[in-house]
Amino acid sequence: MEWAIRARNGSCRRRNLRIELTPPMEIVLRSDAGEFRGELHDISLGGARVRATCLPAVTGPLVLAYDDQQEIHADVKWCADELVGVAFQASPPAVDLLTQCLRRLVPLDCARD
Repeated sequence: MEWAIRARNGSCRRRNLRIELTPPMEIVLRSDAGEFRGELHDISLGGARVRATCLPAVTGPLVLAYDDQQEIHADVKWCADELVGVAFQASPPAVDLLTQCLRRLVPLDCARD
């Protein structure tokens, strides 16, 4: 996992620092088209990039579900092949997910100190 400031194409579209997840985190995506398994590839306080192989091209609202209980309501901003860019408000579930991703940056040995 690493910190990234620039978008994939090298531009500085995002206002917030993002965390790239390696390996990606498994999530569930829900839309009007149904429920689909996906992977969270990067996240910032205002959005994320997810991959879902079976998700049809969608626009509008989408729900990112994780930990079997938490849900983030998001809006689809772009779709490219299997990748989907979503934007969301800094709600408690979004902050919780971002915190979980930040914890992955800290090695377990350092977390105990």
